[in-house]
Parts: sequence; C-alpha cells; structure tokens
Amino acid sequence: MIADSRVNSFIPEKLTEAREARGMTMSGLAPNIEVSPQMISKYESGQSEPGANTLRLISKSLNLPLAYFFRKNQQKESVVFFRSQAAARVRSKRIHYTRMKWLEWVQSYFELILDFPTVNLPLANLSVYFKKTTFDDIENLALNLREVWGLGSEPIPNLTLLLERNGIIISSTSFSDMTIDACSTWEKDGRPYVFLNYDKGSAVRSRFDLAHELGHLLLHSNLNNSEFNKKANYKRIEQEANQFAASFLLPEDSFGDELKINSLSHYIVLKEKWKVSIAAMLYRAESLGLLSDHQVLHTRKTLSKRKMRTREPLDDVIKYEKPRALNQAIKIILENNVKTKGEIVNEIRLSSNDIEAFCGLKEGFLDENNNKNNNIIPFTFKIDK
Repeated sequence: MIADSRVNSFIPEKLTEAREARGMTMSGLAPNIEVSPQMISKYESGQSEPGANTLRLISKSLNLPLAYFFRKNQQKESVVFFRSQAAARVRSKRIHYTRMKWLEWVQSYFELILDFPTVNLPLANLSVYFKKTTFDDIENLALNLREVWGLGSEPIPNLTLLLERNGIIISSTSFSDMTIDACSTWEKDGRPYVFLNYDKGSAVRSRFDLAHELGHLLLHSNLNNSEFNKKANYKRIEQEANQFAASFLLPEDSFGDELKINSLSHYIVLKEKWKVSIAAMLYRAESLGLLSDHQVLHTRKTLSKRKMRTREPLDDVIKYEKPRALNQAIKIILENNVKTKGEIVNEIRLSSNDIEAFCGLKEGFLDENNNKNNNIIPFTFKIDK
C-alpha cells in the first residue's frame, strides 16, 4: 500500500465532476475507495483532502489519470442544448455537460498542433434573452445557410461531413440516458460542438437530430441558461430547431417539386434520395400545405398498418454518417510522429478510453502495449561491399 499523505493541489470540484460524469453516486463510489460517503462529501466540499492512496483508488475507480484531479476548470458560460430534454433526467444532463467539456479539451489540444477548418456559421440571434423567431424567418435562414455553404437546393449527401468542413466539431457517444438523442453547445469565441447518439433510431433520424442541433447553434447559442431553462420558452425553442431542421434538409421548392405522388413506394424513393424519414417528410409536406389532411392521414394509417411508424423501410440500409475530423486529426499527429500515443493521453489528462470514444477510434487504439511490433527488436542486414 502507498503511504498516506496529504495532496495539497487536489481540486475538490474535479472529483464531483468525474463522479457525475461516470454516473456514480457518493454511496456507489465509497466502497471502491475505502472511505464513507460522508468523507467523499467532505472531499468534494473542500473540507478535507484525500490522501495519496485514496486518490490512487479514486483515479482507478473513475478511470481517470491522477493529473485530471489537479486540472483547473475554465469558466464555461454557454448553454448546452439537449435533444429530448423534457424527458432527460438531471443526472444524465450533468453527465453529458461534463462530457461535452471533455470533448472540448480533446479538440482544443489537437488544435494546438493542427489548423482545423474555420468556423463558418452565421449566428442568427445575438441576444441573451429569448425572443420568438417566426417560422418564415427560419425558412429564410435555412435557405441563406444553404447559399452561404454553396449547397443549392438539392439533397445533402453527407450532413456530418458538411458541418465538420465548416468548423463544427462532432462526436458520437453512447448516452447513458436513452431519452437524450443529441446535445450541442457553442461557447462565446469558441467552436460549436455536437454530440450524437447512435444507440437508437436510424441514420436518417441521426441526420435530423444533427440538423436540429444546427438550428439551436444558429438561433439560440447566445441565450443564457436561465432563459433556456424557462418552461415557457423551452417548447418554442424546440419547435424552432425542428422547423430549421426540416427547412434545411427539405427545401420547399425542390422537395415540393418531387412530392407529386402520395404513395408509400414514392416516399421510399424520396427517403433514399433525401435521407430524411418518411414521418419527417409527411410533417414537412403537411406544414407546407403540399398534401391535404386526408392524404396525410391515409399515409400515416398505411405506415401504422404495416408497423412502420417506429421502423421504416431503408432504416437498415442507409448508413450512419460517422464524424471524421477528430479521428483524422489524431491519426495525422501519430503518423507524422508529432506526438506518441502516450504523450497524447498524458497531456490531455483523460483516460485513453474517453479519447478513443470522442475520436471514433477502436477500443485499445491508444494503448501502446497493443502495438503489433512492440516486442520485436530491430535488426538490419549487413551488406557486402
């Protein structure tokens, strides 16, 4: 056992942050580090400091390096938007608030070495107070962004790649609370970040979630937390993000021109082309007045009768769009011998598992002991002259 000694530079809030990020209560952590929940409370409030052995156990139990608990937090002012927030638990939101912060650490570290694409995303609302944006204005905002990004009015082949090329950082994660589909944030003078959940739904649903978060980034990034958390505002904020997503993915003129036949087979053809769910296309067509109430009802009844409301045709065919920026960044750094795997993990001060997850790497990729040639001694042949 390591002799117990006081650790003067321990930062109490880092323990709270790490414990909540792992979804652990004080009672759940206590047996792993051989102290009482009450003592953990004292650690987190700053009334007491863990000894060296206790800190080692904390590090092991929470799968975070010791250095993590000595790293001061930077002040974070921006709101974090949670898709399906109304059903999300407070505990889960705390987990993903911290993981969003970790994602920012990882990307910021890589940006010290590499130039990422410049953020090219025009804010639509600069106010810290919420004010309704009309759906017509949102429609124009979506068209304007398509123009800024040179998209025209055709389907977007890869929405994830498009956002990454315009400076938005995207990562996929396994959300512990399955009521959360996605979350995003855009801190002042920083980059926009988006987390997507690939644990449920389908590729087209994921694309809509991403477009929804893009709507939040454009319309609501400057809101302060108190404005976002007001129940009176939240429903409208979500409606605006959904309206933007539909307008951006399905432009009225081009999508409307193709919606000539109200049949399930035709919707399947359109889904393959636009990569938007049949349900979302129906809502879009209904809101634009392209279909009568009878036509919309008939198609929905057809979907229900064939048990396609939750699992649509092509959901198993259309592939998920995987984020590439962080994955490519870390591989470029390693391939050019700028940093070793060990240096990256040590300097970011997170576990290798977390970094791998954020960057879309296979588990164990950053473990230097897994290198195939790790146990080989290099020899060269003598060449007779």
